[in-house]
Amino acid sequence: MRLYPAIDIINGQAVRLVQGDYKKETVYDKDPVQVAKQWEDAGATYIHVVDLDGAQDGTWKNRETISNIVKSVHIPVQTGGGIRSLEDIEERLSVGIARVILGTVAIKNPDLVLEAVRKFGSEAIVVGID
Repeated sequence: MRLYPAIDIINGQAVRLVQGDYKKETVYDKDPVQVAKQWEDAGATYIHVVDLDGAQDGTWKNRETISNIVKSVHIPVQTGGGIRSLEDIEERLSVGIARVILGTVAIKNPDLVLEAVRKFGSEAIVVGID
């Protein structure tokens, strides 16, 4: 079994939502980079990062924070949230993200999944169903 510690990010901070409700947000750490380092130090072999701002509005608002996580750890990072196009995928892979998670877009536009796998390879694309 593989465990992927998750870091959800809103406004550059590590958070948790109660049942996905953005009005029920708890900030766990103001520095997600430190959280990622702690997971790595604890033995994690992969980190799962979700840009909740992106999931909500379709922008990559937390680009700097997520890029800093990628630069700060020595284990692969996968990310999702707000990814709606091949350009969005390419942008994330270009900063060193190992895998991109396609969520809602995989249901709304399944052809994008096929195009993404053809262009970036099956190791770089994940479909998240949650």
